[in-house]
Amino acid sequence: MPAETALKVIHSLPELLGESAAVRAKAHDDCRQLLDSLQLADRARLSRQLEKILLPQKQTTIAPAQHQAERLRAQLLASLALTEQRAALVPQINYPPELPITAALDRLREALAKSQVVVVAGETGSGKTTQLPKLCLEMGRGVFGRIGHTQPRRLAARTVAARLAEELGSPLGELVGYQHRFAENLAAYSRVLVMTDGSLLAQLHSDRNLAQFDTLIIDEAHERSLNIDFLLGVLNRLLPRRPELKVIITSATIDVQRFARFFDNAPCISVEGRGFPVEMRYLPELNASDIRSEHDDSQADINHNLILALQHIQRGGDASLQARDVLVFLPGEREIRDASLSLRHGNLQLEVLPLYARLPIAEQQRIFNPGPIGAASAARRRVVLATNVAETSLTVPGIGYVIDAGLARISRFSPRSKLQRLQTEPVSQASAAQRAGRAGRLAPGLCIRLYSREDFEARAAYTDPEIMRTQLASVILQTRRLGLGDLADFPLLERPSEAQLKAGTNTLQELGALAADGKLSAVGKQLASMPLDPQLGRMLLAASRGGCAEAVLVIVSAMAVQDPREVPADKRQAARDMHRRFAQGHSDFLDWLLLWDYYASLRAALSQGKMRKRLQSEFLSPSRMREWRDMHRQLRLALQGVGVRVAARDVAYDPQANVAADAKEYETIHRALLKGIPLQVGLREQPDNSKQPARDARRNNKRAGSDYAGPRGLRFALWPGSALAKKKPRWVLAAEIVETSRVFARHVARIEPAWVAAELSHLTRFEYGEPRWHLRRGRVVASRRTLLFGLTLLEQKNFPYDKVDEQRAREIFIQSALVEQQLAPDAKLLAVATFWRNNLELLANVVEVEDKLRRRDLQISDQALFAFYASRLPPNVFDRVSLLRWLQKNGDDQQSLRLARGDVFARQLPLDALEQFPSQIDSGGQSYALRYAFAPGADNDGVTVRIPKATVPRMPLPALEWLV
Repeated sequence: MPAETALKVIHSLPELLGESAAVRAKAHDDCRQLLDSLQLADRARLSRQLEKILLPQKQTTIAPAQHQAERLRAQLLASLALTEQRAALVPQINYPPELPITAALDRLREALAKSQVVVVAGETGSGKTTQLPKLCLEMGRGVFGRIGHTQPRRLAARTVAARLAEELGSPLGELVGYQHRFAENLAAYSRVLVMTDGSLLAQLHSDRNLAQFDTLIIDEAHERSLNIDFLLGVLNRLLPRRPELKVIITSATIDVQRFARFFDNAPCISVEGRGFPVEMRYLPELNASDIRSEHDDSQADINHNLILALQHIQRGGDASLQARDVLVFLPGEREIRDASLSLRHGNLQLEVLPLYARLPIAEQQRIFNPGPIGAASAARRRVVLATNVAETSLTVPGIGYVIDAGLARISRFSPRSKLQRLQTEPVSQASAAQRAGRAGRLAPGLCIRLYSREDFEARAAYTDPEIMRTQLASVILQTRRLGLGDLADFPLLERPSEAQLKAGTNTLQELGALAADGKLSAVGKQLASMPLDPQLGRMLLAASRGGCAEAVLVIVSAMAVQDPREVPADKRQAARDMHRRFAQGHSDFLDWLLLWDYYASLRAALSQGKMRKRLQSEFLSPSRMREWRDMHRQLRLALQGVGVRVAARDVAYDPQANVAADAKEYETIHRALLKGIPLQVGLREQPDNSKQPARDARRNNKRAGSDYAGPRGLRFALWPGSALAKKKPRWVLAAEIVETSRVFARHVARIEPAWVAAELSHLTRFEYGEPRWHLRRGRVVASRRTLLFGLTLLEQKNFPYDKVDEQRAREIFIQSALVEQQLAPDAKLLAVATFWRNNLELLANVVEVEDKLRRRDLQISDQALFAFYASRLPPNVFDRVSLLRWLQKNGDDQQSLRLARGDVFARQLPLDALEQFPSQIDSGGQSYALRYAFAPGADNDGVTVRIPKATVPRMPLPALEWLV
């Protein structure tokens, strides 16, 4: 049927409701012919609605169906209109003949036509990033769904989109748009969307089948970031459900067959790079006598060997005027600073420039805008000292030489210590090859490795992917949120270790994100819908309940972006002095609040240009401050999405202010932070100097003053840059604990252990010791230690033991208070406890008999007396208070507790046993009381008669002889 007829049916949907079932069925069949013209994201949903309205299972009234039909008509027409809009955007497509990928276009077209997944392998400069989206447009993709094109970094997403739009002759945001966490520029009808891989993952929450795309290009897959690996796993499961979806995976020529095998041996198209040949030289082969030990990676040796390599380059002359600068790969910022000082003192006539991720923007511009060739600024050869950020992320212009120290700072999560370790490691062969390739972008180049050929050949072929060396809590959370099951069963290019998986699950349990059955708790579901690390999200949720969300939102958004405070190597002290204005003394977290208030005051008072200059003059990055503000806005919206509304912070900036002067406010803020980083607390250790010389004791005190003990045996020191490093509070909370040369805690705050015990009750356990009867308290008590994975938070000496073990408390009460007669009843208890007075009297009588007979085996045993009370006292009597309560309520029942004379003797006495032991003696008309004691060796042992002093002369001695 012609499309016009189907459109007429759609327009007349509301009127069709009054027609017969046969007419509606025919109309339904007519409409179905247009379903393939709908957007992919709409087809299944609108098809179901169409069937529900035209082919109802049950008769319904006209009114509600009429409304549904009108709404469905509007949705169908809107989807068809969007398809027409996109189809009308047909750009003029040209492929630059100088790009290597142009020669492979026919092979790519054939592979895409035959296969659902295609792997494209090509070095940087081959043109794959910009030309593959154009090829997809040429093949008619991007009409029923967008062409999604992912990039690992935000900057790359925007620049690639701009370049694509320029080549296609379309304004940015129309045919081609871009999107990342903080910004987007696209139209509803845009056919190509360039985005970060994180943005694509975020869309899974609302579009689990990624139905808005008909093509996905996963660029730079060789970087193997956590997002990329997770995204590839999602696609591995999704493709069987989306047969119309095409996926292109691009990678440098690094282990591309692994990607092909992961997608059922997908075809792999190799594209030559555009680079020039690079000659490889190894310093040990060039300067065997001068080189310092390649196995000693001390910075002094690296600097020495670096100078040797530069001298070698200087002697060789320039192969190309356009490519005469040197790119040096070093592991980190500290090594770059040391090498920079060494080179500046080396009299080599070089312009030395640092390059690392935290470098201020102004200093980066010196590298990427070197000025025209031959200008005065370019007279000296430039030496750029860089971290691995220059390996793939950034292209430095003018490079013709590379010197590779062969080292990098690699972040690794240790499941055993629960620490993210930032350690210096040898780079892989693949990374070394990437570094060397930077010398051949403009002309034939030279790469000098500061290590031996044998060392290179012994190295690992590839760098471990991020998923093998990072905390997996966030990934586990997302797999469960998206209904993808356990991460252990999720398809991944490489499987994380069981220890990693367990550590990630433990982290979620610590955050309260998992219920007892392992499913997401209510908190876990909220965390999974927030676009940030679950630990940071947990802080925000806790703050919303604690009434401090406004302040904590500022702090958390700062923790989620790069620190805007810049510390240039040559102005370190000036920068620190400027930043010290915001220090709050007791908490590094609160510094961010004062800085935020300061930034707000600048935005209100200055133009954009003046504010940028002010920030730069005060060593604050304008771009990172803006990112901080964008993150704050995004998180506010995310909180609204889970039902939490947070007002924007509106506090006038006061440089003298204490942003949390109120002790209660300080406590609520830090208790909320605790919820997200529960195990990053520490207690300053106190050394035991009792047996050490005074000098050693002072040294130990100094060392221990900066050493903290944390949960699970963790030991750390405060980062020297913290405002609390010298104050050394007793208890601290740390935003992060990282192992570098030592284990350091960064961004710390003073806290109280009682806050930890209260907020983390689900993680603490108690140890009890020495349960005993407390005479003054009249109950059984014990010492109690509150422990957080081995770290003692609180110690209590007299904790009521009946709250722990009521049965054991009852036993101790009976033994100590009743059997051993330590009840010590007050007047109120004594008045109602008639059994106690009776029993004490009877037991005292037995002791008198034993004293007379000089034996200790007549009284009922402690065990028998314990059994007597235990069999008669109810289970809920375990102290003086509960005994009084029971006696008051059940006074008659205490008759069973009364001992009889026969109960208190362990054996039967002869009838005449006591006849020889009178209680008094009569003499001369006077009676004298006798007192018996069985205490061998004591002065009162035996029988004692008390004689008044006045009657001693009249006392006949023979009357006393029988006593001896």
